[in-house]
Amino acid sequence: IGNIHHFRSARHLASWLGITPKEHSTGSKRRLGRISKQGDTDLRTLLIHGARSALCAALDRQNKGRELSHLQRWAVQRADTMHLGKASVALANKIARILWALWTRERTFWRRLRPAVSVARPGRDRINRRTRGAADLKQCETLI
Repeated sequence: IGNIHHFRSARHLASWLGITPKEHSTGSKRRLGRISKQGDTDLRTLLIHGARSALCAALDRQNKGRELSHLQRWAVQRADTMHLGKASVALANKIARILWALWTRERTFWRRLRPAVSVARPGRDRINRRTRGAADLKQCETLI
């Protein structure tokens, strides 16, 4: 990465890494596509693999009824609504932005645990989320 101050914002770093979606907009419609895949391939790959590992660990913790951090809950919510690969890239994007913020402010990451809270959303059945989480966990196990 070099000098972190070359990036004006966390979005610029994520864009440089190639983990932001391409934009195909026309008029007033904003359409986001696949990730751009620009930047350092090895760094992007490592970041996505690390995010996938963290997501699988979060799904495992949730299925065992253990406490989740705020970031783990965020990742699990993404995995509930989208494919595991897409959720992994979203988590990698978030991790890259957190890294930019920590690096530019010269701070260390501090993980806070809070009790797991079940958030009821209209149109989503709690049982379906559990079975979806179990299916994602099985997919994680096949990746290992």
